[in-house]
Amino acid sequence: MRLLTYISIITLLMLIGSSNAWRRRRRRRRRAPPPPVNCQVAGWTNWGGCSVSCGSGTQTRTRAVTVWPANGGAGCPGTTESRGCTIPPQHCQVSAWNSWGACSESCGPGTQSQSRTVTVGPANCGDACPTLTNSRECTDKPCPVDCQVSSWTTWSECSVSCGNGTHFHTRNITIQPVHGGKSCPSLTKHDACQVPQIDCAVSSWGSWSNCSGPCTNGAKSRSRHVTLPASGCGLVCPVLSETDTCLPAVCVKDCVVGKWSEWSECSVTCGTGTELRYRKVQHEAEYGGKECPELIEES
Repeated sequence: MRLLTYISIITLLMLIGSSNAWRRRRRRRRRAPPPPVNCQVAGWTNWGGCSVSCGSGTQTRTRAVTVWPANGGAGCPGTTESRGCTIPPQHCQVSAWNSWGACSESCGPGTQSQSRTVTVGPANCGDACPTLTNSRECTDKPCPVDCQVSSWTTWSECSVSCGNGTHFHTRNITIQPVHGGKSCPSLTKHDACQVPQIDCAVSSWGSWSNCSGPCTNGAKSRSRHVTLPASGCGLVCPVLSETDTCLPAVCVKDCVVGKWSEWSECSVTCGTGTELRYRKVQHEAEYGGKECPELIEES
């Protein structure tokens, strides 16, 4: 019994649920479609900058969509707008030149300058600024030029040949002073000098040379050298070489004699007598050679 009751309840509920769903479908079929939604946009922004820095270009502005179109509503209008623009150039402008400044040098050639300033700077492709400084040569007065001289010459010879004297040297003007420059110094200078007396000194005589030349007129020589030259007014050097006559050694010849002869017969035929033998001179002595010995011998 309970089971039948439970089944009946379930069946009833299913029937009620199916009836409600059907009703809902019926109501949806009878509901009206939603209204269309048109696009809506905000106000324009300010115009943007020109697309060029100078000359002709374009600039734009935009607006945002605040409500997008729906249900067949009107579409959105343009959200970007452009127009032409022109930026005029701004050229540089400068002031007038100021007065010339002081010369850079107090005398002689120098320079002085003047300047001007920028009053309007260049912009938007305007012309650049011209030079702002200017210079020129100037001369207030000529500079003084000091005297210039050459180097001293070498000292002259002493005024005396011996003892105390004077000598001098000089220099020349190479640049004359002008425009108040320093005057020239002395061009001649004197000073004391001394010529010392140094006598010549020589060495001892050397050995005689070998005798040479013909036997009738042979000669030999010897020499000496200077050990201290004469200076100033000292005594001059004596003769440094001398010659003398001599006899060459080849000219001296000794006497030459021959062999002794046989002894002669005795001078007596009886008793005591003498016997002799002889030799002859083959070559007489010459130029101081040894004289001839005895040519006769007695026994």
